[in-house]
Amino acid sequence: MSLACSVPRSCSRCGSTGNEFPRHRLVKGDGLSSWCKPCWRSYRQQLWTSRPETKQANYERLRRWNKDHPAALRARSKAWACRNLPKVLAKNGKRRAAKIGATPLWANVSAINEIYELAALRTRLSGVKHVVDHDVPLIHENVCGLHCEFNLRVITDAENSSKGNRFTVQ
Repeated sequence: MSLACSVPRSCSRCGSTGNEFPRHRLVKGDGLSSWCKPCWRSYRQQLWTSRPETKQANYERLRRWNKDHPAALRARSKAWACRNLPKVLAKNGKRRAAKIGATPLWANVSAINEIYELAALRTRLSGVKHVVDHDVPLIHENVCGLHCEFNLRVITDAENSSKGNRFTVQ
């Protein structure tokens, strides 16, 4: 249940009381919808499947807006990237590794994302910039590391810069 909804509510569509009620920007008062989340989900799914032209029209409207407002789109994208820095860094690392074929099929993507979130958390808590480093470099003249959770570690940016692309057998 949502924190804003401390009293039990019943859905005005299905009558259930145990579900969450989503926030809606047009609802007055507590800001919670009168329909529960499952009802909203089924309504939206019905709407899009029954009227595919509406979905296409919204897609076209969004494309026109993006084309007409490039500065606003850049600002929105930049704001999202600032709010979701670990996701952006994980995505960039995944892209770099994919370019050279260094991500194995068995790699645990959620564990990799957690490592990037840990680096952001350590940076925020300590005030010292932490980065995700590959123990065995992805590109090296003698070895080829993998982009997987077993080859990643969180270290300070200064440590990573001093290490460079060197690899030492331990």
